[in-house]
Amino acid sequence: MKRQRAGDLEGALNAFRQGLQIRSFMLHSVSDPNKLRSEELHSAMFLIQEAVEISECTGAQSIATVAMLKGLLGMLCHLRGDIEHAIDAYLQALRSLEQLGEEHCLSRAILLHCLGDARSELESYRTALAAYMEAHQVRLVKRTLQTDQGALLLMSIGLARVAVKDLANAMEAYTLAALVFESIGKIETNAFAVLLTYIGAVKLRMSHLEDAASSLLQARHIRMKLGSLGSAEGKHLLVILQQLQQQLQQQMQQHQGEESVRALPSPRRSPRGDACM
Repeated sequence: MKRQRAGDLEGALNAFRQGLQIRSFMLHSVSDPNKLRSEELHSAMFLIQEAVEISECTGAQSIATVAMLKGLLGMLCHLRGDIEHAIDAYLQALRSLEQLGEEHCLSRAILLHCLGDARSELESYRTALAAYMEAHQVRLVKRTLQTDQGALLLMSIGLARVAVKDLANAMEAYTLAALVFESIGKIETNAFAVLLTYIGAVKLRMSHLEDAASSLLQARHIRMKLGSLGSAEGKHLLVILQQLQQQLQQQMQQHQGEESVRALPSPRRSPRGDACM
């Protein structure tokens, strides 16, 4: 909010993007993302809407400034749960920024990521994936994939691929995100714990139980160390660990049943080859 009031619109985009990332994590846990709503968000949204309208009427601001104001308006709508208006604002901002060329491409990457998140909330996963991949291409060209936001974008790509049941490519995106976190020294963070939870959940769906256990237990260790196991995301992790435990128990019971069958004596056979009791 302070950056927006001071006129640092790109800084405000980055700050609100962090808020939306929290919303995304909450959506994939057991918590209600609408807890992020507040009167302060409503006031900021009103002020930005007013600034956009004045700028469009008077032509006092540059196209880039108006575009970023629309992007911020979309983020505020998004944070309040008004997804359809958020998507409309994102698309307007992106169309303007695209016309301006390379200068504002990182702002485009941020807004494309937001657009993908909004489409995901409407369960339009393939169009969300298209937005994420466009943001990925921008970050790849501008060499900003090896950053916090780059890693979080890769996580979003993974989530979208899971939603369309493309688990192998989801794992590829998650693995790349893990490599980015490792390269920037952010493996003892809550964000990395979230990533490990996502990886464990996919491994569980693929019935790779040992791999799932390794990722989930590492996530639990990080959260215990950071004191965040009681958070919404931490509780979600515990739910998945419980599901893993149930599958391991079922696997153990199945193996015990197979061993019992193999241990049964073979039926005796008569000289004619018939089974004898």
